[in-house]
Amino acid sequence: KKSQVDVAYINAGVYTRDERREDNGDDPLGVPEGSIPGITTMQGFVPLDQPTQQAGGGDGADDAGGSGKQQPAPNRAQSNKVRKAALKIVGGDLTPRSRQARTEASRVLARFLKDQASRVARTARQKFAAKKVRKDDLETDTDRALVILAAIEWDYPTLYSAMRPYLEIAAEQGAHEGSIQMAANAGANLNDTLSQATAQAKVAAGNRAAEMVGLQIEDDGTVAEATGAHWAISTTAKDDVLNAIKQAIVEKWSPDQLEAVIQASTLFSPDHADMTASNEIERQQAYGHLLSWRASGMVLEYRWTVADAGCCPLCASFALQGSVPVDHDFGDGIFAPGAHPECRCWLTATKFRGED
Repeated sequence: KKSQVDVAYINAGVYTRDERREDNGDDPLGVPEGSIPGITTMQGFVPLDQPTQQAGGGDGADDAGGSGKQQPAPNRAQSNKVRKAALKIVGGDLTPRSRQARTEASRVLARFLKDQASRVARTARQKFAAKKVRKDDLETDTDRALVILAAIEWDYPTLYSAMRPYLEIAAEQGAHEGSIQMAANAGANLNDTLSQATAQAKVAAGNRAAEMVGLQIEDDGTVAEATGAHWAISTTAKDDVLNAIKQAIVEKWSPDQLEAVIQASTLFSPDHADMTASNEIERQQAYGHLLSWRASGMVLEYRWTVADAGCCPLCASFALQGSVPVDHDFGDGIFAPGAHPECRCWLTATKFRGED
């Protein structure tokens, strides 16, 4: 609806209230807030441009000599340049709706991992107890462990379906925040940017929901096993269980010991579920935000900026890549902050359309 678009533009500081009223054939409000571009926050109206006091002090209305002269009107072109230079996508800076999605996703994942731990541990115990192999029946202990692992049902398609809605929420929130940011600070068309970025964010979130559990979405919409999935919790869990089975074979554990060790793995714990959910939600919101930069066509390049000098080697390597195209893959499928749990790095826009 046009009224909703008007509100979004006004709240983002793209147009003033009086400019929109004039377009609609209404009289100006007659108050300062009506003619000054600004954003609407939880604390109220915040002007985008603040008048600069003249030398000598004063209260902002008169000069130092008390002549009653008004301060110069804000230079909108200069302030746009300043605002564009400050464009950032900050890791972990979640919207309220994304925070809610993170909480809900953590609960869903914790329940799944708890059930999975019991199911996997029970099956591993049964298969381990049944594999009383004779010498040379299997060539190596690793072969025997892989046979046991292959008999386990992991049920990751269920987790994909459960997690996808929450990742979509975060991605769409990022697209929304980024679209408003680009409209307010770089003059992008809000409607076009938001529409395109939201659609792309939803698709990206669905793909990540599949990838995080070792799956991929086929062209016909079906889900299949993926090869080379980045940052998949399924790979980590299977490797952990395989190592436990190998150790059980080498150290001649009882089946009960193997079951207990698998169930006690931190990879099935509530803390791991919370960490994973946080990382995935934060990454999707940041990526949705980035998609709005791309959709706007205004940002051409950006750089990865680390949060502090003691950052991890991974993020440090991203920062060393300098200013890169807006569709750049920093490595292993990482395009935006969220390279690891509690990543607080950010992207800074460095080159804009129309600039040399």
